[in-house]
Parts: sequence; C-alpha cells; structure tokens
Amino acid sequence: MKKYDLIIELLKLNSIGLVIIYPHRNEIVLSDEIKKIINVTNEFKNKSNNLDELLNKVVFIEDRTLINSFFTTLNKFKKIKDFEFRVMIDKSNYKWVKCSAILDTEKEEEIIYIFLEEITSMKNQQMIIAKHMNFLQSIIDAFPYPVFYKNSSSVYKLVNQSFIDLFKSSKEDILGKSTTQLYGEELSEFYLQKDEELINSSNLQRYEKTVTLPNNDKRDLLITKNIVKDEINSFKGIIGTVLDITEKNIAFKNNKRIVLLLESMIEISFAILNTTDLKTLMDLLLEKSLSSIKKTQIGSVFIVNENNILKCFTSKGYKLNEIEKLNLEYKNTFYYKETKGKTKKSIILNDLKKYGDNTMLLPTINIPIKSALTTSIYFNNKFYGIISIDSTEKNVFDHYDVELMEFISIQIENALKMFNLYKETNYLSQYDRLTDIYNRSYFETLYLEFFNKAVIDKAMFCASIIDINGLKKINDTYGHLAGDKLINTFARKLKKMTKKTDIFARLGGDEFVWISSTLRKIEMEVAMENLLVYFTSNFIQYEDTKFSCSFSYGISEYPLDSHDKSEILKIADNRMYSFKDHYKDIYN
Repeated sequence: MKKYDLIIELLKLNSIGLVIIYPHRNEIVLSDEIKKIINVTNEFKNKSNNLDELLNKVVFIEDRTLINSFFTTLNKFKKIKDFEFRVMIDKSNYKWVKCSAILDTEKEEEIIYIFLEEITSMKNQQMIIAKHMNFLQSIIDAFPYPVFYKNSSSVYKLVNQSFIDLFKSSKEDILGKSTTQLYGEELSEFYLQKDEELINSSNLQRYEKTVTLPNNDKRDLLITKNIVKDEINSFKGIIGTVLDITEKNIAFKNNKRIVLLLESMIEISFAILNTTDLKTLMDLLLEKSLSSIKKTQIGSVFIVNENNILKCFTSKGYKLNEIEKLNLEYKNTFYYKETKGKTKKSIILNDLKKYGDNTMLLPTINIPIKSALTTSIYFNNKFYGIISIDSTEKNVFDHYDVELMEFISIQIENALKMFNLYKETNYLSQYDRLTDIYNRSYFETLYLEFFNKAVIDKAMFCASIIDINGLKKINDTYGHLAGDKLINTFARKLKKMTKKTDIFARLGGDEFVWISSTLRKIEMEVAMENLLVYFTSNFIQYEDTKFSCSFSYGISEYPLDSHDKSEILKIADNRMYSFKDHYKDIYN
C-alpha cells in the first residue's frame, strides 16, 4: 500500500476527509470520505474540479465570508486548526464541519491539505446544553440571594447577579476560574476542604464563614451547598447559595430565629423548583413562618379574590370546616382596622376581643384567639393577602417578632415571584400558548418515552398526523385572528376526544399529532371521521362571519406498519397527504 493510500485509509477509519488543493491551477482532489461529508455527488470528479464552483455549491451561504478569511489566514500563517463552518444539505438545512489545514510551500507548486470531519452531533449537543444553561441562568437570576455552580474541577460555570454584586466583581472575572484562582491560598484551601467533605458525605452542607471582600469589607456569610449528580449518579459539580448574614449577626447576636428562617427560605427556594402547586408552597411558607416565630403553632394565610373578599387558603391549628367558611371583607379585618388602611406593615394585635366575638376556635379545645402577629402579602405591587400568626394568650409577641414578620413578608413575595417565573417558564417549555396543548419540542420528549415503553411492554399504539385544510385562505380572507380561532377551536374539540394516557400536540402551524395506546387503527379512523362530520354541521363563529373547519389526516399503527419510531410518524404523515390530495376538491 502506498504512503498516500495508507494516510487516506487512516483518515477514513476516523471519519476524516481529505481535500488537496492546487491553488494556482484552481484544482482540487477529494477523498471518498470528503464527498460524504460535504454531500458532493459524482458530477465532481476526483481531479480537475473547480474550487470556486465547489465552494459555492457546498458552503452554507451565511458562512462564505468565513471561508474567505480562512484562506487569508492560511496564506499568512501556513496552517489553521479547528476551523468550524457549515455545509449545505439542501437550501435550508446544513451540517457542521470542523477542519484543519496546512499550506505546503516547500514544493515547486503550492499545495493546500485540508482535513475535514463532521461535528453536527457535537454542535447540536452544545446548543442543547446552552439552552438548558440559559434556562437555569434565568431561574437563578430570579433568586434574591447569591447562587453559584462549579463543576467537578472546581471551576465556576454559573453565578447570578446577586453573587456578582456581593463580591464586587463581574461575570468575566468569575466564570471559568477555579476556586484556587479566585481566592487567596488560605481561603481557597478552606473552601476545597469543605467541598471534599461535602463530596464524601453526599449530604446538604451548611456553614458560616467570615470573609474579606475586595474592598476590605469583612462580611459574615452563610454558605449552603449540595452536590449535583447526573442520571447515572456520577458527581458533576456543586451548587450553592451565599447569604450575607453580617447585619443579622449584629442585630440578632443572641437570637437564632433569623437563622432558622433563612434556612427555611432556602429550602422553600429549592422546593419551588419541584412543585407547580401553590397550595403546597403556601403550606410550606406558613409552616416555616411558625417554626421561625416559635411562640405558637397556630396560623393562617388568607388570599383576596376578585371581589376583594379574603378566603382562607391554608391554615394550621384551626378546624378546617370552620375557617374555610369564612368570607372576610378586607376592610372589616382586624388588620385593616388597626392599620387604618395602611397595610404595608406588620403589626401586633394584643387584644382581639375589642374587635368583636368572631375569632376562630382551635380544633379540639374551645379557646379563642387572643393575640395575633399579622402582615400583608403583596405580589407585583398589588395586595395579595394576609398571613397571621395567632396565639391563645395575650401579649405574646414583641418588636423582634415584628421585624421577623417584615422579613417573612418580603421572602413570601420573593417566593411568589420565583414560583410564578418558574411556572411560566416551565409552561412555555412544554405547551403551545395558543392551543394549550403540548408543543413540538415537548412532544418529541414524550413520544420517545411513550415509544420505548411500548417496545418494552410489547404494546400497540396508533399515531395520527392531522393538518387543517384551508388555513391560509381563512387568514387571507378574515385575518390571522380568525385563523387562530380556527386552530384553537379544532384543538379544543379534538383534545376532548383524547384520554389522559394519550399524547396530543401541535407540531406547528396547522399540523397536529395524536398518539393513542387505547385505540386501534379502525377506531381512530372512526373518531377522525366523526370529527369531520361534527365540523360540517358546526360552523365556527368569528365576529360577524362563520366558516367551516375541515382537516386531512393519516393514521399509522405500531408495530403493524413499522417498528421504527420515526417511520411510524412518517407513514402517518404520508397518508395524511394522500388523504389531502384525494379530497382536495372537497375540502379546499
């Protein structure tokens, strides 16, 4: 085997293509592997290819200026390493490639050797990681206290703005730096020792540390850390929060209640990421408020409705059937009367008897509430409700409790903001806003899980691809709001036909997909035909006009039609287009 052939064979084994360019002759030589990578057909021979013609054919149009700079740099430095650009698959699709090149000027004629490998899969993974990192960044930026994440090499990869502000630094000065690089020898050694203890124990770690900031300001910090593992339980890094407790230590040197509350709020912040239920969040907030005050185990949260009536949302220490019956007009509450309507503050009500006899009774003993520590809850600068810590004794609460309650009020508002941000972000990542059904991205995740379960269980399922007919005509005639009404009406009607175990999603535009494990192919066809009949006699009303809804569909069945996940959808899609062509004179 010749030396050249041996090199080509070695490159081929590593899926690397070779391009040899003779610039003065405008000639190129392509290895077989390169033809696969850049999608070149047999019309290009091995030799006498026109370089400019090839570049115009294969390089993605937006990257052609990059190619010019590639050759300019190569001429200057004689070699280039890890240069990335895109090559076209068709007019709108591309794949990523990475190349290194050498300009050989030692011979009589200049020769350029370009080594090319496809990296599309790697780039896609990078984009997915970047998307998740951006999502995580938006979550931690909402946290009202500093948050950081560092990888298994102790290199900082994520910090929020609060972290940057605390350490009087910038993201550029922190990200990509290790613990040793950021802190002095003594402090970094302490942090690394704590990290090692955390990794060895795998338990949540919390400790206080006094540090000197860059401006020589000494601060007492409460640091909470936990390890991050991947799906195979391998250690990936450490996530943590940093709370500045300097003022707390000064003001409450002999009072540890604030520490308990801070710890509780951290727990609540982490809990927000694992719940979409407001009741669960409020239960936790009330529980942690009571454990911080410590003087009683009786309390309630009332939330105002659209009629300005306060209803009990959660409580502890009360008879549920008694307290849930209460409908309190805001202006008639103890809190409103005592503050004279100036509700943005915490107050102590030491003698509730003067406000009347409508105080609630405890669950098992008929002892009335005699005092209360109450504060308002505001959300987005609007009155949201009241949290009250109550006692069966008079004069239980003091000014320290008031200060603590003020802090609780702020933390509740922050928790509500984070909860709503997470809920909204989580919703948008899974649902189509117009139709309130799954979006394409989340469908792909659900379908993969659904398909794998069907394979394991040896179960059948049907897939239907559905396309609304004439949407463009509706948009052009009546406007896009009318088109939205058509899409939404169709989606709501079909959604009512699905079961909880089904997957129903909008793939985009006027196209939908329905996956069902309970219907056979003939049963799904009957359902589709019944829906077509329904829409022939039930027109859609939009403003002062009415129009009909029709659609085309195609159905495939696993495993009858195919054992391949993608092929099942492709078959259904092809059948949908066959249906559309067959009935185009009727439905279009």
